[in-house]
Amino acid sequence: MKTKITLLISFLFTLNSNLFAQVYGKEMPGDKMKNTDLVWVNENNNTLKFIKFTKPLQINEANHSIWLKKILHAPSSVEFKLIRKIRDNLGQEHYRYNQEVNGFKIDGAQYLIHTYNGKILSINGEYFPSNNIQTSISINDSQAFDKALKAVPSKSYKWELENSPRPQGELVLASVNEQLRLSYKYDIYSLNPLARYY
Repeated sequence: MKTKITLLISFLFTLNSNLFAQVYGKEMPGDKMKNTDLVWVNENNNTLKFIKFTKPLQINEANHSIWLKKILHAPSSVEFKLIRKIRDNLGQEHYRYNQEVNGFKIDGAQYLIHTYNGKILSINGEYFPSNNIQTSISINDSQAFDKALKAVPSKSYKWELENSPRPQGELVLASVNEQLRLSYKYDIYSLNPLARYY
């Protein structure tokens, strides 16, 4: 069975998980959010995790990214890039956006917009505040890849068996100790033991 974990090579190997959320009804303390039935707020960074709207909102698809920035109070350096749009059996359309800062994708930061007949029913996802960013990096792709292999030992890797080039690192921003750090991310496919690490 394939195992998927996020493997990020940076100065530190740290996993930051945002597992806790505060749930509110129609009102958030100190800040009324009109037209909401349910609001979840991430307790770790006080960002919105989920909103269900009482009355669906008519926001044009071309304006989704701008609207997300507004509702999440994102600065101008943040962009939401559409990566997937699917239609389910109920006729709802689901738009998945990656969060980027200054052109770099933030690992694990995605937001979804759920619509029916072009109207937004709800939104949910992980938003990372971008007020503490470290964009310098002191190691290169080759050095980072060596560290990744040491972290994921294997008797054989898929690219070796296929005699193909090794995985290339993708530069992403990773959340480490409440800071976004520029890091290398790899897709490591081990055949022995059988596992896949990201």
